[in-house]
Amino acid sequence: MRVFVSVKSVGYYRALFIGTFVASMLGVALIGVVALAISATQHIPSSSLGPQITLTTQEGISQTFSRDALDVQGIATALGLGAVISGFMTITGVTSACSFAIALRRRDLGLFRLFGMDGKQMRRMILGEATATAVPASLLGCVIAAWIAPFAIKELNHTALVPVPLPEHGSLLPLVIAYVVGVTLALIAAYIASSRATKVRPAEALRDAVIDSRIMTKSRWAVGLIAMGVGTFMALSAPFASASNSTALAIFGTIAFTIAAVMLAPVYLPWVSQLLTAPMRLIDPGVGRLAVANVATSRRRTSLLIAPVISIVAITGIMLGIMETTGATSIVDQEAHTKSQLVTLSTTHGLDTQTLQRITNTKNVTVVAASAPVKVAFIAPGRAVNTPSGNSTQNVFGQSEATVMDLKNLAEVQRVEAVEGSLGSLASNEIAVREEFVSWYGVHAGSTMQVGFFDGRHATVHVAAIIKGGAALPEIILSPALARYIAVTPQYASILVKPGTTEAAKQQLRQISGTQTITTQDWYKRNAQSQEALQQLALFILVVPASIFALIAIANALIMAYSRRGREIASMILLGISPNQLRHVVFIEASLVVGLGVSLATLFVVIGLRGYLAALRSSYLAVQFQLPWIPLLGLAGACLLVSILTSLLALHHLRSNSTVTAIAVRE
Repeated sequence: MRVFVSVKSVGYYRALFIGTFVASMLGVALIGVVALAISATQHIPSSSLGPQITLTTQEGISQTFSRDALDVQGIATALGLGAVISGFMTITGVTSACSFAIALRRRDLGLFRLFGMDGKQMRRMILGEATATAVPASLLGCVIAAWIAPFAIKELNHTALVPVPLPEHGSLLPLVIAYVVGVTLALIAAYIASSRATKVRPAEALRDAVIDSRIMTKSRWAVGLIAMGVGTFMALSAPFASASNSTALAIFGTIAFTIAAVMLAPVYLPWVSQLLTAPMRLIDPGVGRLAVANVATSRRRTSLLIAPVISIVAITGIMLGIMETTGATSIVDQEAHTKSQLVTLSTTHGLDTQTLQRITNTKNVTVVAASAPVKVAFIAPGRAVNTPSGNSTQNVFGQSEATVMDLKNLAEVQRVEAVEGSLGSLASNEIAVREEFVSWYGVHAGSTMQVGFFDGRHATVHVAAIIKGGAALPEIILSPALARYIAVTPQYASILVKPGTTEAAKQQLRQISGTQTITTQDWYKRNAQSQEALQQLALFILVVPASIFALIAIANALIMAYSRRGREIASMILLGISPNQLRHVVFIEASLVVGLGVSLATLFVVIGLRGYLAALRSSYLAVQFQLPWIPLLGLAGACLLVSILTSLLALHHLRSNSTVTAIAVRE
């Protein structure tokens, strides 16, 4: 019997349950596509390509490295962040839709209580409704994910993020996981909402304006305040964290602020909307005042509409802001550390010895620092650990892209600081490493490391210096004497010329065959362009699916809201409001809600980026703040357009009925 009542309720209130259905379906589809893509990356070989070398510690522990091991970190990171965004948007959408659907049925739930249904029976009915909605919605979401995933993976295979083509058809396990997640989220959201429904009194059946009564429950206060506290803690901690840790603090701090804004929206929305729209009410005291009053008094409806706007704008803004701030900071930091004015590039197979000699002998050239990349594997000493027999060190294996370069020349063309050791020329058994190696591998000046080259050669080297010099500094610097047996050729050289002779030296260097000479600034910009292309690809993976989800969620929320605004619209018509004025009211309401959501989201993004920027100052000589205005404005415009169009279409549907029919519409 309860199952029959639940199924009939879903059919009867289909305009309300369509919200939960669409949110669950889109959420499962989004999670399913991301899960299938992540599963596809697991089939990428990571250690079986190209020449290999095996390093062995004194204790007999061995590890094998491949020179051409495929780097899946970029695509894995992008998809991982995509999974976080997908999960967050799904939780927000399903929970908001389910809670609002219960609130809109408060009078009808009172009727059930009036006819003798107790709290437990009502909870079971609501859970049955959620099951009847979520099961087919999640199944349809899995079908959509299975249909879209091959196309999405095929497009990924054409990007630079994927080192080798991913298989376009994966296992069913990711879809099963997405299905279980979708159904579980819907049931959890329904269970939380049912706790409010069980407290509905039979007298509620006789009340009319009950949607906004007792919105702020204890659980909502608790979640909102805890999220606000977590976000504040992360925002205050980010400036004092490392650059990598501050990234996580900025992202999850923004998410925490977003959750707090959604949960506490009924508290601040009335007075914020009144404050921000005072000029509008003065300009248009009639329609403007009515629209502001609708937004301020219909707190639950406004909270539902503002949730997807805040969520997508905040998440998109902080992700893109971190990427753009990091890229811009990398450029200005490199320029701040650079002393050289020119860079000579090879247009053939590298800068051989004769070419380098010609560059060095060019008039006005004072220092030439040639750079040759080479992959190495190594065993670092590691950190001291406590054992029953006393303190000992645990060796750490690693692999890195090293650079063959004269350290003394590097210090001439770039601002480099010796944290430990000195910046003199390296001997044949010496290397220099970046300061991060101290925390990563327990390396200090004077430490001994075992280095392996992928031609089979091994070498025991001493760390002569721990150096600091910005983002462009190589992780490991090998002396030319140490790498003399390796077949590596410099691909470019940084050149320091006499003051005031940059243009003359550039013209002279361009006469050397097989080379191209550009300014150092152009060199950095050229490198930045390729990095920006990868960032845009990653942004597409992260933002576009979630943005589509958010836009559909906005339209979905408006359809739910307008399904129960029949009497309200009819009352305004009977009071003499013209169709144009009615459309004006709807336009102002949509603009106000989207404007408030975008403003709050932008505030959270700025807070997160400020903390991240403060953390970068500890590692970079120069930093640059980048707020992604154009994408945020574009996303805000899309949210506004969807809100206005959906509201006008819903209004047209309500007005198409006669006034008497609109007044008598069932609620």
